[in-house]
Amino acid sequence: MERLRRRADLREERGPSGELAALHDPLLARRIDVGPLARALLAALDGERSTEEAIAAVAAAESAPSEAVAASLRALLLVLVFEGAGEETLARVRRAAAAPPELVFLEGARFECQGSGACCRGYQFGPVTARDRERLLGFDLVGAGLGEGPYLVERAGEHFLRTHEDGRCVFLRGDARCGLHAAFGAAAKPAFCQLYPLRALPTIEGWKVHDGGECATSAVSGRSGPLLEAERERLRALLPEKCALEHPVIHLGALPCDMGYVLAMQRAAVAALAAPLPAAAALRALSRVLHGAVSALETAPLVPGAPERALAAASPLEAPATDALVRVLDHLQAAFSLRGPFGEMLSLALHLAVSRIDSEIVLTHDHAAVARVAASGPDFDEPLRYTMRTAAFGDALLLEKRLLAGVARLATASFLIATGARLRAHREGSPAVRAPDVSFAQHTVLRALRRTSVDAIFVEHEASAWSLAEAAAQGM
Repeated sequence: MERLRRRADLREERGPSGELAALHDPLLARRIDVGPLARALLAALDGERSTEEAIAAVAAAESAPSEAVAASLRALLLVLVFEGAGEETLARVRRAAAAPPELVFLEGARFECQGSGACCRGYQFGPVTARDRERLLGFDLVGAGLGEGPYLVERAGEHFLRTHEDGRCVFLRGDARCGLHAAFGAAAKPAFCQLYPLRALPTIEGWKVHDGGECATSAVSGRSGPLLEAERERLRALLPEKCALEHPVIHLGALPCDMGYVLAMQRAAVAALAAPLPAAAALRALSRVLHGAVSALETAPLVPGAPERALAAASPLEAPATDALVRVLDHLQAAFSLRGPFGEMLSLALHLAVSRIDSEIVLTHDHAAVARVAASGPDFDEPLRYTMRTAAFGDALLLEKRLLAGVARLATASFLIATGARLRAHREGSPAVRAPDVSFAQHTVLRALRRTSVDAIFVEHEASAWSLAEAAAQGM
């Protein structure tokens, strides 16, 4: 029978009464809180008892259900407390610390700016690095017709590009083009401008460069231009030489687990979306693959190596559609003003979602007309599937380091984008959704849902994430 032993390199933190309060993992740079059951388990797993014997002993000593003790042991196993747990992950962490990370790209990902100028309005532009600031102020900005300045403002010790009262960047021209770019070339712009809307996530798999999804012309820009892979050298030069590894503990509901397991789930989700699926089918595929993977970790044998084997053998798992989407939309409606484009999309989405579960609800003539707008074909399906693929590849699914909350947000966003695209098409007299409709809806929805003030809504409803995703797919 398996006998678990704590990793020898973990350091102990003792509480006021001398009890074990936490473990410090120097390799992963994390602190692991130790509660009463975990403390008793670590004492019982002395190399003499089997896992089963230790669970039974702790359950008896602590008057706790054996299921609760086993859950505590599973959490310790999944955050790599025991020898042999996550060996490949730990090896990759060591390698990542010894060498600069390679850039990794989502297969087929590309980007080409469409010049809308929307990314140059309504943001904080910065912080501007010292290197960028020195280069910027070395140009003859006045001579280039870019105004008298000031060009930078300082906030809390960091520098940002100044904005006009209407939120425009100081360098944005009236034709929606960048004056700095026009006068001195693309390389004159600060690195964050040259990267946008791309983001870089330093992981043990490499520096994952991906689209953040907020471009105002995403349905076109994400399907245009060179492959990101072909831009490797240019993009690498825009990133810092060194960056702290992003390798946190991720929560799968109540179950914590190491980021290495989540990376495996992400690979499976990205693979599931490789086929040219319709948007609704893609959302179902992503949700079911992740649901099956989480279930596999929740039930894997409590021995090192078993979680990896369970993930490799996991099958997609379907959940019943419920009213979870309606409840989330209702909470969002309470959090947002119903004025403006997002408010309109949200109100309509709630009415459509309610009508799907309550046959007595009769849509207004206008709402019914929006619902009849065709949402299918490449201009609808491809951008939405790409958004889901980039979310699975990057960190958009890890809302406050919680996977299920991230799934709930992505599913809600997908339903809102589909609704918003139909609404815009209807307003412009089109019988079918077009690429600009998807771009407008996605830009509006993703910017609204990135507000940290609404994160708590998705965390609150994360237990219903799988059912919510099924309902959202049904309504798309």
